[in-house]
Amino acid sequence: MAGGTRGHRGETEAAEQVLREIAEHGSTRYACGARLGLGDLARHRGDRDAARGHYRQALVQLTDAVMASPQFRSLILTAQAHLAVETGDLDDAAACLVEAYGSALAVKDMPVVARVGVGVADVWQARGDRVRAARVLGAVDALRGSRDLASPDVLRLTAWLATHPPLTAPFTEGRLLDRATALDAVDPHHLLRSALGSS
Repeated sequence: MAGGTRGHRGETEAAEQVLREIAEHGSTRYACGARLGLGDLARHRGDRDAARGHYRQALVQLTDAVMASPQFRSLILTAQAHLAVETGDLDDAAACLVEAYGSALAVKDMPVVARVGVGVADVWQARGDRVRAARVLGAVDALRGSRDLASPDVLRLTAWLATHPPLTAPFTEGRLLDRATALDAVDPHHLLRSALGSS
């Protein structure tokens, strides 16, 4: 077990080194993606300050790009939202997700919209609205067509969901939604309206 842990750590460190080289020497497009990856690695190991710095730099590099990708912007903003949830700044998380949702929806990129939805579920869960969080997680699967098992955020929320059997019903309901209804379910504007006291 210890050997496996050391091996995983070594693989992570090697991947991080490659990402650093790309971030420093790659073209703007690839450097931006590398910064996002570095930020995610830092966030998942608990280094929030490093993650925050990488995400900010990724947005700067994206702004400097000749052809800025709305999808990249959406992914970076969603990552910042997850970080904001971890630090308890749920209003900032919601604001990031609203912008991320608009960027992804503008290019009709459903997998990226689904990634935004994961962030939305994270905020609902942090606010204590478990039923809504579960339904949004189901809607995320509906938009993607399958579950994103490569995402640590999805795995974390899925593990949380598994510890609350009563949430199976709203999760299943979300998975059965048609696209239009699923898009509405993951819409982060509902977070803003909820914060203002409306439905």
